[in-house]
Amino acid sequence: MDMGGKLICKACRLIIAESKLGAVCPACGVPRSAFEAYADPVKPRRRFFIDLNLHPISLHFPQALSLLVPFCLGAGFIAGGQWGARFDGAALILSMLFPLSVLGAFTTGVFDGSMRFKKLRAPYLVRKIFLGASLFMLSVAAAALAFMVGVEGARVSIGAVCMAAVLVEIALAQIGKSLMCAALPG
Repeated sequence: MDMGGKLICKACRLIIAESKLGAVCPACGVPRSAFEAYADPVKPRRRFFIDLNLHPISLHFPQALSLLVPFCLGAGFIAGGQWGARFDGAALILSMLFPLSVLGAFTTGVFDGSMRFKKLRAPYLVRKIFLGASLFMLSVAAAALAFMVGVEGARVSIGAVCMAAVLVEIALAQIGKSLMCAALPG
């Protein structure tokens, strides 16, 4: 752990340990003289959990699955035969994993929001919770269609549900990227 102070770039707002800063800002290239002392307004325990980046990491799983399921569905349809059956099997398994991955991202998102803002009543957080719940329902719908109707019988429906999930994920990402560096002091 770096015992030196932290500095912030006045140009791009990069925060870096003084001991790690070279002659120029590694992000934007301005000279070292463009930096000033930085004191983190967030208590160390909260900063530790925020800096784990659990939510930003976990949200990539449902994003990947919402795109991989339709890919496998399309590949299974195009390939046909033995390869088609393999792609269909992969689509079924990925569809089953989709709700679990959304649940993980949702849970880490609620935890991250409570660490950053102490309460979950802020307008952006309420919107993210609503969209996250919607995404979970879409993921359950995709899994239910794949399991109950079968991949072959519900290929188009599952693909459509996954594409709707992608749109919800885009909306979540738009809000999330504005909150990435936000945190209440204390």
